[in-house]
Amino acid sequence: MKHHRFTRLTIFVFLIVISVFQLSKAQTGPNISEFTPVDADIVAFLKRWKIQGASVAIVKDGKLLYARGFGEAYAGMPTSPDHLFRIASLSKPVTSLAIFKLVEQGKLHLDDHVFGLKGILNDPIFLNIHDSSLEEITIRHLLDHTAGWDRGVNLEGDLMFAPISIALALDQPFPASSRNVIAYALSKDLDFIPGTRFAYSNLGYNVLGRVIEKVSRQGYQQFVDSCILSPLMISEMTLGKSNPADRHPLEVKYFDLPNRDAVNAAFDLTKKEKIPYGGVYLEAMDAHGGWIASAIDMAKIMLASAGQGVYQDRFLSGRNLTQQPSISNQNYVNGWCVNASGNRWHTGSLPGASSMMAYLADGTGWVLLFNGNPGTTAYFHQLDRVMWKALAKIEIWPTRDLIPAKDLVVEALEEVSQ
Repeated sequence: MKHHRFTRLTIFVFLIVISVFQLSKAQTGPNISEFTPVDADIVAFLKRWKIQGASVAIVKDGKLLYARGFGEAYAGMPTSPDHLFRIASLSKPVTSLAIFKLVEQGKLHLDDHVFGLKGILNDPIFLNIHDSSLEEITIRHLLDHTAGWDRGVNLEGDLMFAPISIALALDQPFPASSRNVIAYALSKDLDFIPGTRFAYSNLGYNVLGRVIEKVSRQGYQQFVDSCILSPLMISEMTLGKSNPADRHPLEVKYFDLPNRDAVNAAFDLTKKEKIPYGGVYLEAMDAHGGWIASAIDMAKIMLASAGQGVYQDRFLSGRNLTQQPSISNQNYVNGWCVNASGNRWHTGSLPGASSMMAYLADGTGWVLLFNGNPGTTAYFHQLDRVMWKALAKIEIWPTRDLIPAKDLVVEALEEVSQ
């Protein structure tokens, strides 16, 4: 009998050891004891929603204090803080930052008109304008989602997710490019007069990407690389690809919902792919949802946009991103959701990928990137709350900044500003 009890106890202890070993194996990056509650809550969140992998970064008072990977990037590969994820609509704050760099350089004004012969985008492809109200759209309208497109009431839905039907309608090669999607939209009526109300618009941020190209005389990615990423010492962040064969070496795999059939790939109708790869054409989504990045990359961008830490008064000297929200919507301004407390945030959602970043008025912020997306309202509600609850358990905050080579970053920013 005693021998039997000893055997059962031994097995029990062995299972605990194995569980702890597996838990620790599933987490990578600096193990900082003060953030143990965050580790536990992220692990529980992944388990509850059956998500394979995540990357998480936390900032406070201008410093990166936490950067951890969880679960699997793909089969057999633990996620690291350096892995790249599709950030989906976290791309919008990046595009907004690029717009304000052009504003600061004196090359663009928020009230500049975008379409028509006197507009910024007056190339022949953009001159087939069906609704004269389109010529009233300004940069400010596009930034704040008040330009006049409403995917919720438009029978065609979100045009950024219709690359095949748009290409067929225009008699152009499929899938439709970002420019062709805009050309198609210009041949239709607006859903409301610009500036009169808010309606979240991926199309509007696609237009901002083309504005950046026209004004900077560079490709969208080239301008963002040179004016935002390089000064921040961000080297791997790039625009994602739809074809899984073109996946970046540091990019995670995106996991579809179980039991969902493959679909025709948007980039090649002769192929069948799971929806994270077949259901979207990421190349046309560049400025509104096309970037892949690490949580550390996005933490740097978040700090830079706030003018915090080593980026204080160096990245956007005018602090333009903190302007007042539009009259049409008090809760969105210049690529960020905002509230009366001074907090700002954004979420991102694509098949197989979900994300969130938030920066609070007290200087605390976080980035969450996942290679899964349950896609339910309940999921995104909990995604919004998980870090609030985890950080409330922190008793002592560490002070060590994990961003390397800060002096080099400062030097690079000074060189760009000259």
